[in-house]
Amino acid sequence: MLHNRILTEVKRLVNQYLRFFTYFLCLIGLLGLISCSSPPAGYWLAPWHVLQTLTLPTLQDGVSLWISRASSRIPAAMLLMWPGDPSMPNLRLWEANRLAAPKPLPLGIRPGQVSLYPLADNYYQILWLDQVLPGQSRFVGGTFGADREVTRGPTEIARQPVLEYAAAPTPQGDLIAVWSEVAASGTPIYATTIDSIGRPREPLLIAANGRFPSAAFSANGDLYVAWLEPGSIWTVYYAVFPSGKLKVGLNPASAGVFKLESSQIIEHFQIGIDAERVYCLWSILTINQSALSGQLAGLTFTLGDTKQTQTLDLHLPVSAGLPTDTSLRGLSLARGNATSDGLIAAVVAHSPASQQIPDRPLILSIGPKGIAAVQTVTQGIPGDGPITRLSLFVDAEGTLSLVWGVMRADGTNALYLASNR
Repeated sequence: MLHNRILTEVKRLVNQYLRFFTYFLCLIGLLGLISCSSPPAGYWLAPWHVLQTLTLPTLQDGVSLWISRASSRIPAAMLLMWPGDPSMPNLRLWEANRLAAPKPLPLGIRPGQVSLYPLADNYYQILWLDQVLPGQSRFVGGTFGADREVTRGPTEIARQPVLEYAAAPTPQGDLIAVWSEVAASGTPIYATTIDSIGRPREPLLIAANGRFPSAAFSANGDLYVAWLEPGSIWTVYYAVFPSGKLKVGLNPASAGVFKLESSQIIEHFQIGIDAERVYCLWSILTINQSALSGQLAGLTFTLGDTKQTQTLDLHLPVSAGLPTDTSLRGLSLARGNATSDGLIAAVVAHSPASQQIPDRPLILSIGPKGIAAVQTVTQGIPGDGPITRLSLFVDAEGTLSLVWGVMRADGTNALYLASNR
């Protein structure tokens, strides 16, 4: 009898312990879900595969990718644009699954930093920097239609030599372009609207001095323009244009500051917006003797409120399975359809020569705390050589497409077009 009572009491204590332990594990799991960032839904961890590969004699610069949505009258199109080689320095247009070979467009003298954007009625706007003199580049544009024939251009957008530019399509089918000019008193930032047939309007001065301007629209149609102001301490500035209307009289706001070492330079700077937050990201190159390494940095704040600015942790997590000294270069935020929760970005992962690991593209999911997840695009795809600029696109269904150029050991170049659909 005593033995049965003892056995019953032991079972009761064990059951209490198991219930307590189960509740404890559930609580830990719930706290983990609350505290951890999760990548945007719809695309993550889908396997990547190469859609097409194109071999080129040379590839002077990176490639721009845009994917149009299908309509009742017009099929979807996957368009790639890049500058030609020095012997034939025009722009090249390639439409995957439609054009067997790249189509030369009679635009450009020595074009570089080419980008492609949609306009209304199945027209497209090309933007690029044209080097007319050593060290001096003009900011120009051109337009082509559904038949892939040039309808306008080259059209001069800026009056003075330009260092860098960016653009963002408007919901109405126009384009907002921003750029930094070379002037005697500094590097002023300008912006303009390019209408649906490729005509730029009068430029608007945004800031008297700045570098690396970038632009993005919020979900409610407000335009955010951000840039960096150089100095012993670099400052991140931004301005908001309600309903995307460029107008004078808006005072820029400071979002944060950072410092560069004497051996460091800015490679890229970009602004991105999700449903609730603004993200400012930049990549830094460090020059150490003959080596060049890259790292990411950034900050985020709630839409319209920089009082809650947070520094982003953009170091690769251990779970990525990459060497700790992996260099990250060529930052490229996804173009196309914005995600509601965080950003999607592509970077080039570069390892020291001693490790004999080829360059490979990485896809980063970035949330309010920093990098939430990492995916290697080239899993199972052989590495050929150094990678040039990336161009990442996300469509309305959340499918990612990525194009990148590779300099092969035999002297030729290749374009890879991959997707996780």
